[in-house]
Amino acid sequence: MRSEQRIQANAVRGRWVPVMSIRRRSPLMWTYASLCALLGVAVVRTQFKIGSDALTTFLDDYLFNATQIGFALVVVWRAVVVRAERAAWLVLGVSMLVWCSGNVLYSVFLPDDIPVPSVADVAWLAAYPGFYVGLWLLVRSRVSRVTRSSVLDGAVVGLAVGAVCSGVVVEAVWRTLGGASVLATTTNLAYPIGDLILLALVAASVVVSGVRPSSSWALLAGGLGVFAAADANYLWETANGASTAGLTSTFWLVGLAMMAASAWLPPRAIPARDGIGGLALLIVGSLASLGLLAAGSAFAIGALATILAVAALAAVLLRLMLTHGENARLLLQLRREANTDALTGLGNRRCLLDDLQLAINGGRERPMALVVLDLDGFKAFNDRMGHLEGDALLTRLAERLAASVQGIGTAYRMGGDEFCVLTPVDGEPSSLAAKHASTLSEDHPDLPISCSAGAALIPLDGSDLRTVLLVADARMYANKAQRPEPALAGD
Repeated sequence: MRSEQRIQANAVRGRWVPVMSIRRRSPLMWTYASLCALLGVAVVRTQFKIGSDALTTFLDDYLFNATQIGFALVVVWRAVVVRAERAAWLVLGVSMLVWCSGNVLYSVFLPDDIPVPSVADVAWLAAYPGFYVGLWLLVRSRVSRVTRSSVLDGAVVGLAVGAVCSGVVVEAVWRTLGGASVLATTTNLAYPIGDLILLALVAASVVVSGVRPSSSWALLAGGLGVFAAADANYLWETANGASTAGLTSTFWLVGLAMMAASAWLPPRAIPARDGIGGLALLIVGSLASLGLLAAGSAFAIGALATILAVAALAAVLLRLMLTHGENARLLLQLRREANTDALTGLGNRRCLLDDLQLAINGGRERPMALVVLDLDGFKAFNDRMGHLEGDALLTRLAERLAASVQGIGTAYRMGGDEFCVLTPVDGEPSSLAAKHASTLSEDHPDLPISCSAGAALIPLDGSDLRTVLLVADARMYANKAQRPEPALAGD
């Protein structure tokens, strides 16, 4: 008893109440189990034709409708007692009730010779927009980040599914409406088009949500898919003179039962789609659309199916263009990161060697100079002040060095406390080195930071990469040997 009270209290507070966490004797579990039992009765009656005509009428007119309404009320009850995703489930539950009201009107209140359209048609067709809106609300609430790639993948699959359904169902229904009035034709075509949109949206939402959806999402998408497929199958069979309405009604119940179960399952984190899954979806959607267009050369598939198939292929092309652009930007970013020092944002050793080789090969308009700079006292500073302060010092000095050569040359960090500058020749090597060394000096109260520097002129001091680097390093170490190592304050 306490367990049930705690679960009900959590439901009122808006927390998730998974089906499996509710005790077997709770009213919700008894209700859902009873509805599933009635669903089993419908399956048995449909498969084995058990019962008299009176029993069949009772089952079809009352028990069948009561079971449908029961599943819809289970969804509405979930929206009432659980705050999370309330709007989405309320819209879906009310839409299910609206659809069930059409069945009640059709089987109980309307005469045998039912006009088209009837009030039942109004109720059935009014349920479709609610299914669309509820599905969209769930996608918006459960998918934290919808990318353009996932939207295009969903569009490809949705359009492909819509094209196939249109070619199979809509065209078959259209062929049977030759003598019907405009209003009756519009009503009869509204059903397959509504189912087509629902199936396409279900397929697209599954793709956008991830190729491995949670159990709640899989049940909802599967329920809506079974519901729409059963409706489309009924229309197709009716258009072709066949009739398995009992079996189709059973599948309607199955779809409603799946939606009711999904309402009480907690949503889980949706896993990210991987690249292989997205590629597979594009291939399947492309092949389905191409196959349908190929079949259109031998069989009548209708203008709508052709338009949707062409739109699916156009979405595939857009997806490929988007992927190409994303890959190009990613490659540019990787190249930039490969040539950039992560701490200071200056060019790294790889970038320096590329630019230096370009200067040696004559790619610069003016003679260039390579200045190698090495901080004096940085190791002692880093040991005393810590690595965070050391990194902050390096970043601060790098910004100062980059600002001093902006518009003239380029600054680099070779690693550790060693920097370089590649700049047009401006005076003698010693004066050029001293000029940039002063930029990397700082009077810190605990430890003053100075800098040793050496410069090599291109091509005067060397015409190859190795020689230029050796000359600049040798002059930098010669300058360092003439300078005393800074000492910590108080040592």
